[in-house]
Amino acid sequence: MLIATLILSAIILVAANRAAYQGRLGFLFPFVGVLFGILPFFTGLIFFTPVFFTFMLLLIGYAIWSSAKGRPKVYLMYSLGAFVVVFALCLWSGRGYIHEMAILREKYPIIRLEGTLPVPSKENHPESLPEKSNLALVKLENRLAEAEQRQWMMRNMLQKLHESTINDFIENPGFGVVRMPRPSEYLDRAFIRDSQIREPLEQPEPGSLVSLIPEIDQQDPEGVHGILENHWGNVFQFGDPKRNGLIRPGREVVGGLPHQFNEKPEMPKPWKLLRVELVGLLLKEEPVVYMSAHLPDMKELRSVPTRKLESFESSALEKLRKGEDLVTGTNPDGMRILGALRSAQQCQKCHGGERGDLLGAFSYSLSKAG
Repeated sequence: MLIATLILSAIILVAANRAAYQGRLGFLFPFVGVLFGILPFFTGLIFFTPVFFTFMLLLIGYAIWSSAKGRPKVYLMYSLGAFVVVFALCLWSGRGYIHEMAILREKYPIIRLEGTLPVPSKENHPESLPEKSNLALVKLENRLAEAEQRQWMMRNMLQKLHESTINDFIENPGFGVVRMPRPSEYLDRAFIRDSQIREPLEQPEPGSLVSLIPEIDQQDPEGVHGILENHWGNVFQFGDPKRNGLIRPGREVVGGLPHQFNEKPEMPKPWKLLRVELVGLLLKEEPVVYMSAHLPDMKELRSVPTRKLESFESSALEKLRKGEDLVTGTNPDGMRILGALRSAQQCQKCHGGERGDLLGAFSYSLSKAG
């Protein structure tokens, strides 16, 4: 913004002094003044404040100077003074923007994940993904990519936020107004900030679940294909890109929010979801299940109790590590499911490791709908 206004104002300054030395207003001075100082306001996109006021002061000064039959050197001194005063006042008027950007840097700091978020271990990387699992991962990656594209403005603002404090001076709105949201307004809307996040979604206590721990099914149970689709929808919701902020090289994140569910997962008929728990593989030495009273929410992992994997979950986990996406076990009470949380290409930016790594799993408990 500063560079553009300096160049345009300088063009008007030169045109005005050219008119003064020629002794007549001519065409060039009014033309560039209207073109650069007035017309942009009517486009509805941008308004260069210093350019407008520079043109108006030079035009008024020219009229007074011309009627007084002053010398060109006098007008030159006046025009240079007007130029400096306009830019000084515009810089002063935009001082709040620099303070606002400093506050935003504290609100959206750079978070370094190295050392705090472990890279997936080799045992959680399948030697090769089955074709069905690979196609499902490709589908998830495409969906994540589409969602990321819709967040381009948010990422751009976060990028500029931490580029340099010099950029605050250059982009100072005192030098011009662009018809776009201010960074503070846009970023607070773009993120699901703490004040807007729904209360953690509650779910039944473990005691109300399927009582018998089943063996792994040898054949797909009824409705398993619909369940798999719903599971991948849950994975997308849990890792929604609009919560990721800006991911920088070197496993750095600006403005990221913990993964969580914002809507209660659904299951296709005839199944009813009783409970879903997060199986953690990265933060503990051994796999654990987080026993939260709410749907999985990463921000509360360090405070909720954990339990060891049940026999079904342990057996199913080995199958997920070999590349399967969904393992089921049914009994007269209902169904247990372990669904994979795999690392898509987008996940590698934060989690590191390799594509297809098993980052965790969802352990579902279902019953037959009445």
